[in-house]
Amino acid sequence: MSLHTIRQRFGSIASPNRQKGASALEYLVLAAAIIIVIGALAASDSGLGTIVSGAFEGIFTDAADTSGGTP
Repeated sequence: MSLHTIRQRFGSIASPNRQKGASALEYLVLAAAIIIVIGALAASDSGLGTIVSGAFEGIFTDAADTSGGTP
């Protein structure tokens, strides 16, 4: 098999027009999936849900404390 034949067969895989990286839509879908999973964990009555809920409450409390008096 010659190099020319290999390039013809696999040219579409390594073509310069191939999209690289994720699009904004893919990032939105990923973010939505993560939010759904975290929401389901926080809503559950399991110990893991309590830990996740407590962690987010702590993050928001700390953020409110640090930005309290400054504009």
